[in-house]
Amino acid sequence: MRLITKIEVTAWVDIVKMNVNKDEVDHQRHTEINACMYTEKLTELY
Repeated sequence: MRLITKIEVTAWVDIVKMNVNKDEVDHQRHTEINACMYTEKLTELY
């Protein structure tokens, strides 16, 4: 298991802030799915 990089943490913080700013539940769910895919792509790079 590899360590999470600072870039990934920053990306997650930005995504969470975006979710907090949006009150539509559907949009939040969609953003969470995108966040998971984004993290998986970053993981594949290492």
